[in-house]
Amino acid sequence: MQRRQFLRLTGATATGGLATALAGCSTTGEWGTEGENPIEPWLYDPASYGGGEESRLAVEYWEPATFERNRTYLDREVRERLQPLHFGDPWAVDHTMQIVGDAANASLPDVVVARGSFGTDAVRSAFVRERERVGVHEGRALYRTGGERFVAVDHGDLLFVRNLDRQGAEAYIGADDRTFASRDPVLGTFFETVGLGAHTSVELQPGGADGPALVGYSYRIDGPKTRARSIRLPAVPERSVDEVERFVARAEREEDAVFEASVTAAAAYTLVDLTLRTEAVPFGGDPTNGLGS
Repeated sequence: MQRRQFLRLTGATATGGLATALAGCSTTGEWGTEGENPIEPWLYDPASYGGGEESRLAVEYWEPATFERNRTYLDREVRERLQPLHFGDPWAVDHTMQIVGDAANASLPDVVVARGSFGTDAVRSAFVRERERVGVHEGRALYRTGGERFVAVDHGDLLFVRNLDRQGAEAYIGADDRTFASRDPVLGTFFETVGLGAHTSVELQPGGADGPALVGYSYRIDGPKTRARSIRLPAVPERSVDEVERFVARAEREEDAVFEASVTAAAAYTLVDLTLRTEAVPFGGDPTNGLGS
């Protein structure tokens, strides 16, 4: 079953019987973002770069050290796919993220951030050889990689910025007051309800009369088992309790990779919670993709 079919099947509204029937099936528990949100300092408001209401903003977040700690349980293809996310020593990279914006009427920044304990030599040898060093900004060595593309490097700190000129890149690097991740109500719901894991993906999309829409998911690895949570805002259309219960029962019964599956419907969003065999987790994709028949 494709993701859009799954979401169409499992949707509900607050006034429907599904919300009552599934109350208590899945709770937030340990989900959500506790403490500082490492995405917030870098996640920009598209409007600050001329993006309108039709702008899209996507974030991909990874924790290479977490994957390395659970390497024994990962599929070989996943391990190979993770190689570009670090600089030869995954233990030295706490997290990486890519932020990509798209707007019809503006050029929005593309940003890649990596933080950890890696040294500057490792980063330079991997990314900035034969590239033009143009100065130092906010303690970071700044390199131009061609056109409107810049790399800023410091110990344990790597930042790529594209689609900005040098002045714009330096302003982006130096800004320390971004609050869009917590100020935007839709993103706020995501970080409070789902939060970050070993791999997290979130996309803010143009919405209808009710405002922006959001799809996102997060994986939290615990050795041979991985918990996954997927969210859709606004809540997807109402369907019968019987349909949802049949889907959940079928996923648990027929899918070898699924240990548990449940759905929570609320007025603003629909959540899907899964406990999966780590080796079979589709890291890099929504956990609901391909489930069911």
